Formats: sequence, C-alpha cells, structure tokens
Amino acid sequence: MRIFLKCLFLFIFFAGMMLSGRRALAYYDLYAESISINPKEPAVNEPCTVTIKVKNRGSSAITDNTGLADVRINFADFDHTLTTMEPANMAVTAVETDEYITYKWKGHSFPRA
Repeated sequence: MRIFLKCLFLFIFFAGMMLSGRRALAYYDLYAESISINPKEPAVNEPCTVTIKVKNRGSSAITDNTGLADVRINFADFDHTLTTMEPANMAVTAVETDEYITYKWKGHSFPRA
C-alpha cells in the first residue's frame, strides 16, 4: 500500500508539473487573398516583383512573426534576389484581425533549359 501511495503521489506531481508548465501554442488562421506579378507578363531576364497578400482571419492579433518571416518559395523559371515581408517586426506593428501581411519577392524569370 505504501508503494502504491508513493507511485500515486509521483504520478500526480509530474502530471501537475507537465500541465502547469505548458505554454499555449499560437495558431494562425491565414488566407492568401491575392497574388500579383509586376509587370504582368515579364520578359526573360526582366526584373519583376511577385506580391502575395495574406489576410489574418484569426480571432486575435498576430504579435510575433515566428515562422512567418521564414517563407520558402519554389516558382518555376524564377530566380529571386530579395524577399521582404511587411510588417517586418510584428512585435512593433501587430497584424490585427482582417489586416494583411504582404510578402514581396523581387527577381527575374529565366528560360527553361
């Protein structure tokens, strides 16, 4: 009986530690609302900009850009030279509900081999 009580105490203690020490994870509800290319039909090796507007459809503001600033792209026949995100620092400028994050990729198209 004494071993049972010790095991029960340890179980309750560690379960309490695990549950109380957890931080809530933030999940974003983002929606890519528009994609545009400027100029609309760029010639080969002509500089162009791809812009994607992403809407915050969540129920709260985004105040941390963890995971949002590290976006990878894989456009066929496009070599990007500069990637920007606006707002760049969400700790300073929060993205409220129904506001946008804008990603811009500058680069040029290249011919297929």
